[in-house]
Amino acid sequence: MLQLHHETRGTHSAVSLVLPCHASAAQGHARTGEVPTVTTLYTDASPEVEKLLIEGLRQMPSWRKVQLMAAMTETVRTLAVAGLCQRFPRDTPAQRRRRLADLLLGPELAGQVYGPASEAAEC
Repeated sequence: MLQLHHETRGTHSAVSLVLPCHASAAQGHARTGEVPTVTTLYTDASPEVEKLLIEGLRQMPSWRKVQLMAAMTETVRTLAVAGLCQRFPRDTPAQRRRRLADLLLGPELAGQVYGPASEAAEC
C-alpha cells in the first residue's frame, strides 16, 4: 500500500511516497531505520495526481515500459544529433557519429571502441 508523506522545512516543501519494498530490502531498512521512499517527481502536479501516475507506471506491463524507454532513448539521440548539427554544421557524417559516440559513451570508451578521434572531430 502506498503512503503519502508531506514534509515542510522553512520555505521548502517535499512530498514523498512510502512504497512497499521487497522483503530482503525491507529487512535491511529495518536494521538501519531507513524508510524507502520515492521523492516528488513532478513539482507542478498535485500529490494525488503524482500518486496516480506512479501507480499507473507500476501496473503498466513490462513490454510497454520497454517500448516507452526505447522511444525516449530515440528522442534523446535525435535531440543530441540535432544539437551537434547546430554546433558543428560543417561536420561530415563520420565526424558527427564520432561526436555522438563521445556524448553517449564518453570520450575514453568511444576512443576504445572507435579509435582516436580525428582533430577535426574533437569537441
